[in-house]
Amino acid sequence: MRNAYCSFCRKSYKDVGPLVEGPGGVYICGECVELTQNILDQDLSDYLEAQGGPITPTIQHRIHCTDSDPGTAPACPVGSP
Repeated sequence: MRNAYCSFCRKSYKDVGPLVEGPGGVYICGECVELTQNILDQDLSDYLEAQGGPITPTIQHRIHCTDSDPGTAPACPVGSP
């Protein structure tokens, strides 16, 4: 890997560890994946609350299981949700 860096936080892979490469030479580090997932989880929660619907256990399970490494969260089979 050449001197690749995260396209979001601009940190070098030497500083943040492995990067995920996307199309067109775009890279993202684990820290940015985690931050992005937290933002999406909060946005979904806010949206559901605004719609007047509670976050059901099924929705909570989907939120929990859609992490950057499916199958690693407890009770989340590979390929989940």
